[in-house]
Amino acid sequence: MNLFTYQKSLEYKKALQVNSKQFDKVDRRTEKNGYISYLYRKLSDEIGDESLQITANRVFSCSRFYQIDYYVDQKVKDVQRTYFCHNRFCDNCQNAYAVQREFKYTPVLDQLSKLFHLYHIVFTVPNCYSDQLLITLDQMQNSFGYINRYLNGNLKIKGIDFLKYGYSGCIRALEITKSKKGDFHPHFHCLFLFRNDLSKFPEWKKYNVNSYSFDNPDVVLHRKKSYGTPQRYFSDFEILLQKIWRLKFDGIKVTRDNLEGIKEGYSVIVDPAKGRYHQVFKYATKGLFKKTDGDLNYRDFVNLHFALQNRRIIQGYGVFFHCDFEEINLDTDKYYNRLVAVLRSNEYPIPEIEKLDQILTAQLHAKDITYISRQSMRRIMEDNNDER
Repeated sequence: MNLFTYQKSLEYKKALQVNSKQFDKVDRRTEKNGYISYLYRKLSDEIGDESLQITANRVFSCSRFYQIDYYVDQKVKDVQRTYFCHNRFCDNCQNAYAVQREFKYTPVLDQLSKLFHLYHIVFTVPNCYSDQLLITLDQMQNSFGYINRYLNGNLKIKGIDFLKYGYSGCIRALEITKSKKGDFHPHFHCLFLFRNDLSKFPEWKKYNVNSYSFDNPDVVLHRKKSYGTPQRYFSDFEILLQKIWRLKFDGIKVTRDNLEGIKEGYSVIVDPAKGRYHQVFKYATKGLFKKTDGDLNYRDFVNLHFALQNRRIIQGYGVFFHCDFEEINLDTDKYYNRLVAVLRSNEYPIPEIEKLDQILTAQLHAKDITYISRQSMRRIMEDNNDER
């Protein structure tokens, strides 16, 4: 190996190195899976569904074993892959999907932002307890479909022109959080594309106040972070969406008279995205299991399991209709390919299987061993951080 190649290989190795903090994150997420596995076993015994025992085993085993290529002489361990359970409640798997979705679609959204105006819109309904989640999520999904149809002109309301905004499509993602009172806060984080700048319309001026200015956690936290005050003023455009959203959710026909007849709608917040797409790529159950056990009780887990079963968590409309947001197919990092070529020019690796706790111990004591991985594997160990 010449000096130039050697120096470049050191640079690539450093760029691809997986540090102990990344493995620690995986370890913390994996600990929670022990409790989730226990909940699945309990549900399996209760309803007599043996397939849930298999699910429990898959969740428990997730991210605990790693296939590694060990370059003994060069003291490099290349993390090839691990086993994933792909469960809705698994932080490791759902975090991997969220991180890689954000990585995959951010360049696309950046390009679209040059042609369209992107807005982050949050749709919220009153909190509910877990036994009401199934019907609540069904109502939310059905109501959101109508919002999409009004904006694209397939449905009309007398005297209201939605086509002037130039709605072109959106990404709708479900998130569910749990309050300190024990009830649940289901809501949609969305990215909407409009051909026209909403701020150019007179109905964009924000001067309306309703109870959501003070009581809705989405509003309060957003205002405190962005403006230092919990009060939120709403535009006429937001008020209109709020009222349509409430009427559809409550099963009331959307007419001009009914819109004028209700004082307040359920919360809809509209803000320019400004290049921030993180919220829409989070996963639905992020934060529900904050500890290894006890944070989500068994009955809540059962209700969540059936509420989320076979449900699309993230969905595209309009220009995003054909996007498969569950697909993970990232290109291997070019630096990884080059480094592996250099490593293999000196020796052929020994394949190994290592447990996560073995890797953590090695990182603490075997200081001369460097763990590396391709980009797609490293992103699995990153965090889809919650901004709220």
